[in-house]
Amino acid sequence: MIKEVFKKILEGKDEGPEPKTDYIVGVSTGMPKEYPTPAGRIGYAMTKGVDFIELMLEHPVAMTKREIDEIKMIKDKMGIKLGMHAGFDAYLTSPYDIDYTNAEDQLKLYIDAAAKIKVLYIDFHACVLARPRMYSIPRRYDILLDENGENIIKKITKKTPKLWEWFVKEGIGGGRGRDHIENHFPGDIRKQMNELERKVYRKEIGEEEFVKKHEKLKNKGIEKVIEHFKKSKHNQPWGDSGIESYAFEFMGRWMAEARDPLWKAYCGRKGYEDADEKNKVAAVSAKYVAGHLKKHLEKMEEKKVIIALESPDARGGQYAGYYRLQSSVEIYKLVKHIGSPYVRILIDFEHEATQGIDPMKDIKDAPGDIGNYTITLHVGTIPMPAHAHAPSPRGDVYIYELVWRLRKKGFKNGVFIFERGGYEAPKLYEQIVITLKDVAKYVSMDIPPKELPEEYFGMTPVEMEHEKRIVDSHTFDPLQGMLELPELSDTWLGGEAIKKKGIPVEKWKKEEHR
Repeated sequence: MIKEVFKKILEGKDEGPEPKTDYIVGVSTGMPKEYPTPAGRIGYAMTKGVDFIELMLEHPVAMTKREIDEIKMIKDKMGIKLGMHAGFDAYLTSPYDIDYTNAEDQLKLYIDAAAKIKVLYIDFHACVLARPRMYSIPRRYDILLDENGENIIKKITKKTPKLWEWFVKEGIGGGRGRDHIENHFPGDIRKQMNELERKVYRKEIGEEEFVKKHEKLKNKGIEKVIEHFKKSKHNQPWGDSGIESYAFEFMGRWMAEARDPLWKAYCGRKGYEDADEKNKVAAVSAKYVAGHLKKHLEKMEEKKVIIALESPDARGGQYAGYYRLQSSVEIYKLVKHIGSPYVRILIDFEHEATQGIDPMKDIKDAPGDIGNYTITLHVGTIPMPAHAHAPSPRGDVYIYELVWRLRKKGFKNGVFIFERGGYEAPKLYEQIVITLKDVAKYVSMDIPPKELPEEYFGMTPVEMEHEKRIVDSHTFDPLQGMLELPELSDTWLGGEAIKKKGIPVEKWKKEEHR
């Protein structure tokens, strides 16, 4: 018998005692000090009873060739699947030249690294920055780019007259100070305007003619200034002193006037002035993220690498609730707009809680197809603003209901990850893997939260029957000492066992109902 069992296991015919479900349960490696290398982290996480591991990789070049070979060997020999959590240095929502360039480099390197060890997805936080106006002083000063990495001034055309007008009036205020656009006019235009002013002063021309000719020269000068600044990526009136709050207003005004699909997704039919600040920032942020990812879609499809955009945590709490993209619904709008199976949503319920979002309400109010675009959930205990990433106990109904509601909105299969936080082993994983496997099992059976069986709460049918017998045996306890008849504390079987076998009363009582 034992030989037959081992034969099945070795031949891969035995699937083990765990039932097949629609979801894979995994854990993240975290960044434990005792396991600083990627392969070491995977080896540690493998001991937690899962088939899927999310590798935390702070930087895409952190894996040497030896590390890559070792990870591939572990995957092949142990039959595990991998995901990858990127670091937090890719500022996908930033208009600054240096941030944009760095984000592009990070994306390229992470996609290459992921392809080498064949991970299912790379997890990027959708944003790691608060809204631009939340910073008391600008984060930095730099050249300002659009979503394509081009000079932001290229957005100004005759098709966007409102943006043109605003730029002329306010546009040179994109840097540390303010300036007048006339100061940037070519020399010949300035010379003609000065000559015109002298003529009107000498009364050689009338005021009406002066205004008409002056306006014509000014418009010509503005057009030449704008065309001049469009010639080079780094050619801007404010030099390298641009600030991102100005860039966000610039891009928002352009999106509103151009009726950009992402503007409609976040702000509806409202113009720039009427839209809510939160939605304006989300729309512009989504435009930048989409701009980055669209550049890499072809490579992602070629290498079969998915990028999952995760709801960010309010790290430190200083800007909680004021991040550029923070809820699963905001990320959903972006992912749906991109429209590629290689860009998906990763929902971290606890991260949402740190932003002041109620995860249950967020899922209830979410569009009916949000689950179709979701690949992974980071789940632990009941989401809390403290960002504990604590393990959940057996029978956690709140977590189950979150997943169940998301399943009703299209999340028919995917990955559950317990993301390692501040808890130290061995308490870290003591119940959470079992809990998540129970969630996967019963939610795959479409059992509503209020109809969960006792087994979900950690009680087997045998244990339930045992508990019931113990309760039944104490049915008449309230009547003890109130009857004139002799009271029998043992059953007939128990009495015989005590008298004939000499079994101690205490031992019999422990084993009586087993």
